[in-house]
Amino acid sequence: MIRCSSFVALAAYCVSMPALAQSTDSRVTVSHTDLDLTNSRDIARLDLRIAHAAKKACGSPSSIDLEGINELPRCWHKAVAEAGSQRDQLLGQAKLTH
Repeated sequence: MIRCSSFVALAAYCVSMPALAQSTDSRVTVSHTDLDLTNSRDIARLDLRIAHAAKKACGSPSSIDLEGINELPRCWHKAVAEAGSQRDQLLGQAKLTH
């Protein structure tokens, strides 16, 4: 049975993300303090960091775990989507401060 639960944190924010880990929770921090979120290049860097964090949080199933292999893309897409609301909030705050 696959138990899906982990977290990705964006700065002071935390969003729940599914994970393929069966009995562990993981917390993946996505740093953005070095980025200028009013700059499109840095926004792309943040998106890449979120994608990497989602892949890390979802884990890598064994090659014999067909259920886990089939679940992996759904886990990754859900994790990125859930982090997206916090991403959008950060981008909105960045626009307000500039």
